[in-house]
Amino acid sequence: MNAHDEAQERGIAAAVRKAGGVTQLAHLLGVSHQVVSRWLQRGYVPYRRVLEIEAQLGIDRRALIAPKLWDLMAPDVFGNDKGDIPGSIG
Repeated sequence: MNAHDEAQERGIAAAVRKAGGVTQLAHLLGVSHQVVSRWLQRGYVPYRRVLEIEAQLGIDRRALIAPKLWDLMAPDVFGNDKGDIPGSIG
């Protein structure tokens, strides 16, 4: 795999590669290989699995979560850059 291919491979595809394949990742997470295949097709994993995959395989959570969810949740759930209290005004 060259540098360009590596840059293109992110998220769940990178997790599958690091785990050694769909079946191996499924076994690691305790799910069926069909579940992992579905994640691959849609390009992201359920939010409940993001931190688990990040911890076990070192794949950045931002690459794993659905982009729509990341845009909504990033400041409050995955670390608030400004130190604000979530939901506070001002």
